[in-house]
Amino acid sequence: MNEVVNVALVGIAGYGYNYVNRLLDESEGKNVRIVAAVDPYPQKCKRLQDLKNAGAKLYSNLEEFYNSGGKAELVIISSPIHFHASQAILALKNDSNVLCEKPVAATIQDAIEMAETEDKTGKIVAIGYQWSYTETIQAVKRDVISGLLGKPIRFKTFISWPRPASYYTERKWSAAIKSQDGAWVLDSPVHNATAHYIHNCFYILGKTREISAMPSNVQAELYRANSISNYDTAALRVYTQDGVEILHFVSHAVPSDIGPIISYEFEHANVIYERLGGKNFIARFKDGRTKNYGDPEDGGKAKLWMAIESVRTGRRPLCDIKASIPQLLCANGAQESMEVVNFPEKLIKKQGSQGDTLTFVNGLQSVLIQCFNLGILPYEHGNIEWSRKSKTINLRDYHRFPSYQNVNLI
Repeated sequence: MNEVVNVALVGIAGYGYNYVNRLLDESEGKNVRIVAAVDPYPQKCKRLQDLKNAGAKLYSNLEEFYNSGGKAELVIISSPIHFHASQAILALKNDSNVLCEKPVAATIQDAIEMAETEDKTGKIVAIGYQWSYTETIQAVKRDVISGLLGKPIRFKTFISWPRPASYYTERKWSAAIKSQDGAWVLDSPVHNATAHYIHNCFYILGKTREISAMPSNVQAELYRANSISNYDTAALRVYTQDGVEILHFVSHAVPSDIGPIISYEFEHANVIYERLGGKNFIARFKDGRTKNYGDPEDGGKAKLWMAIESVRTGRRPLCDIKASIPQLLCANGAQESMEVVNFPEKLIKKQGSQGDTLTFVNGLQSVLIQCFNLGILPYEHGNIEWSRKSKTINLRDYHRFPSYQNVNLI
């Protein structure tokens, strides 16, 4: 069947603008129709008139769309983190399927409610971790499942992505722990900009095509240089329930763009990825063989059209709520592992214009690279004055954030 799929877009600026472009420019012959654009500030979308010309009606919120009698087979949610759960649940209850951008939700209890609503309504929720929808990642995953690479041992990721002051000021929820109305946001590099790469570790380790491995515990060191509520730098150690170690190093308080640098260590091979080179996942086997899996960067297109096909066929999406929960558990657990520590003032530097300066920590980039190479957290290095020891948080039976009353989070 190839019946028309009516699509409502929630969020048409920011990341949602990518969906606007693809639906307007690439949907010829695909029987897709944009029926609604939901955004409180639609004027921020550069192609607002094109949306109107395509037949999309404008609404300030999703409730208004449904209250007006609106119907859509697919709702694409590209709104701030703390709206994901409520908007997805509303869409499901109104007979719509959902493609929701990452992360799945702000807290684990939100994601659980989303999954329960999905089950009750019989609808489908796909989560927009675009690498999961690519043949590159699916090929790596097949080789993990088949045992070709051998037993997984340790996965490491390093990401150094500078973010200037405007990154935190343009959106009220950036680096916020809570929204202005008291909802959990927990925006951070772990729970936003680099969430893809944490998710990918668990996803690749999943026992079947659509599922992810589950985390057992997380230990996180959280730091900040910017004047923000949450952290801009993190180092995480996570263990899966099968004992695979996952290390994740990320900072926005750095002077230059490096990464992601990815190393997946297996019994028989190392699978590596570096955006600085050919941007391919490559397995280097211990017997000298190599296997090139290709570049996963085309996933932005794949996830959209696959979500539309899931609506037509009812087939489970490659990345759903349950597959996305491991990253969410790590982000929630990390917040409880350690109270955010400020970097020493003497190490903080600024560069750029007065209107949009970049705040970074002198020497931080090299420290995190060292920790990545050695497979240790900063505190374990022993020679880093700003580092602090953190707690290990059990994630095996973690169903609510915070798991205890931590006054420092509020």
